[in-house]
Amino acid sequence: MENETEEYTILQIINGGCPFRLLTFKSLQDAKNHLYSMIKTEELRQRAYYVDNDFFENKYPLGLKRMKYYCIQKRSVSNWEKCIENETIIKNTNNVIMFRKGS
Repeated sequence: MENETEEYTILQIINGGCPFRLLTFKSLQDAKNHLYSMIKTEELRQRAYYVDNDFFENKYPLGLKRMKYYCIQKRSVSNWEKCIENETIIKNTNNVIMFRKGS
């Protein structure tokens, strides 16, 4: 695939609830900046949090009953391509087996 790049997001889980992602970022640094902003808010409100990335040193252990979990994740993305509706139809019809009733 041409022009394959990476996209970043912050996975969040609040108090053991359902995981969710809200935003995507074009660079790891943009994702880190947003994460640090979110952590600053948690610290101001004196709430526990855990960041599950190797670049971050956590203050709190994972598994506290009431805490926010964060993890920066990435994925590969590429250019959009034109959708062809019939591209999944099998075009080889030579594999038809004819069954005939014997007389």
